[in-house]
Amino acid sequence: MDKKQIILELLYENTGIWLSGEEISRNLGISRTAVWKHINLLRDSGYNIESSSRHGHKLISHNDSFTEFEIKRILKSDLFGSQEIHIFSETDSTNIQAFKIASAGAAEGSIVIAESQTGGKGRLGRKWESPSGKNLYLSIIVRPQIPTLSAPRLTLVTAVALSETLDSAGAPGHRIKWPNDILFNGKKISGILTEMKGDCDNIDFIIIGIGVNLNSSPAEYPEEIKNSAVSLQEITGGEINRLDFLNLLLLNFERNYIDFLQGNFPAILEKWINKSAIINQKIKVTNYNEVITGTVTDVTGDGNLIVATDNGTCLVNSGDINYLQETLI
Repeated sequence: MDKKQIILELLYENTGIWLSGEEISRNLGISRTAVWKHINLLRDSGYNIESSSRHGHKLISHNDSFTEFEIKRILKSDLFGSQEIHIFSETDSTNIQAFKIASAGAAEGSIVIAESQTGGKGRLGRKWESPSGKNLYLSIIVRPQIPTLSAPRLTLVTAVALSETLDSAGAPGHRIKWPNDILFNGKKISGILTEMKGDCDNIDFIIIGIGVNLNSSPAEYPEEIKNSAVSLQEITGGEINRLDFLNLLLLNFERNYIDFLQGNFPAILEKWINKSAIINQKIKVTNYNEVITGTVTDVTGDGNLIVATDNGTCLVNSGDINYLQETLI
């Protein structure tokens, strides 16, 4: 921990209480002038620190910018977030960066976060809009010892963890849209993109990309998605603390991931089914050049859809869906 972070730790330990510059300089073995320099650097980083020549320094408040120090300071999960943390003010895509560091050997539980993405990715190569400093753009590295065919289940595991987090954050009326989006009143609030490196027999690693609209506003969305996107702030009417949301999401993901590895996927799938409300929904599925219209009668143990069509029953394991004559929850 560098001296600036040590000063920040001291200020947090004495939040709302004056801490003399002399005491800080003595603890760190640096001059009071150097203390002032670090205090000013912390202010530039968004910390509201009150200073007085008579009393010293006092931490009043801080912003929710992502830093390794702030993430680990409030971290509740044991594994996820406790390994490597890579934070970018701007990058092409957190999934791209996570793929690079996982290929270089980063441990399971390592995460990548960006304040902004220039090439955020959704499914089928779509762009995920990523305004700076507003939302959560996160990629998680996992190295599960599971059959390759079970890897798609992790998308559903992640969706359940994200759904639980949104419930706690003030958006319990949302619905999971198969296979990897979450909607509120028909508008997208978050998306999930999983990518794997491995072969038919072994998984090297899986990257789980998560994008959540937390504090963005309609004015920041491109014209083509203004009517189809929504943020948690719009839903709740209050600004969302991104660090708190990240902390809760990592905790919920870790709990569901452990349940998954311990063989409890059926219980997770049941939660997913309840939040998706997809049973008995009439849907249209577009998968490349094929279009299927029918009613969902069931969900398989892997999360695939069983759809009754005019031409019989079919299994849907990929594609984009639209709800037709849906029953909203």
